[in-house]
Amino acid sequence: LGSGDRGGSKEEGTRAKAWERGGRWCLRSTSCETTSRGLSVDPSVEGFRSRKTTHRGRERGRERERETRMAGGRTMMRGRSGVQSRGMARVGARPQVRPALPARPARTTAVRCQAAAQEGQIKWVGNRRKLDLNRSYYPKGEDVDKQTKVWYVIDAEGKTLGRLASLVANYLRGKHLPTFSNSMDTGGYVVVVNCDKVAVTGRKESDKMYYYHRVHRPGTMKTETFSELRDRIPERIVERAVWGMLPKGRLGRELFTHLKCYGGSDHP
Repeated sequence: LGSGDRGGSKEEGTRAKAWERGGRWCLRSTSCETTSRGLSVDPSVEGFRSRKTTHRGRERGRERERETRMAGGRTMMRGRSGVQSRGMARVGARPQVRPALPARPARTTAVRCQAAAQEGQIKWVGNRRKLDLNRSYYPKGEDVDKQTKVWYVIDAEGKTLGRLASLVANYLRGKHLPTFSNSMDTGGYVVVVNCDKVAVTGRKESDKMYYYHRVHRPGTMKTETFSELRDRIPERIVERAVWGMLPKGRLGRELFTHLKCYGGSDHP
């Protein structure tokens, strides 16, 4: 509020600018005084506008601050249900205490397998020869010898089909070993028991379909549901799921022969 904008002396314009941005105080003079509600300006002095018309927002802010002090120092909010405090339903009500959430358990694989190796025997294939750390490691014939491969036994009872198949494929390929190589058979043999008790989610029990047909023989396609294949050949459910997760080619066909599936709990 300068003297050139509102008319009046330069001294009066300076005094009008003297109050704080929050409207808490001003310079005492003959034309303005500090009251309990804030700044009160003498309307007879030219160049000043009434505090009531120009700073209503600041007055509302001071009212909220007084309500905050009355409520115990919390930030207050006005709503349709009256004066409310953050974290409280109403003024004077008990604070809402949220129950503590239980600690989330560490994520682990639901499917567990057991290596069929004697105590003291090596648990993984590879590193049977002395390594030269100055050269890149690549498996040799002695590292992928079938006579030294480890046999893994996996129980499929109650396990989800897809998660089970991905675990079996990893052990067949040897991805769990530090000597894994894409072009070599570094994995072991996998035996899956209780294939007839494998689980699926949703409505796949009746909606999942299996198709089979002979090449160049029109009209020979056969279809059956998951439940029908479970009753007929339960081992084929796991075999087809694992086959879809193996590489397609000579290596994949070789790895597939290392998978042994059985419908019951007994295996040779």
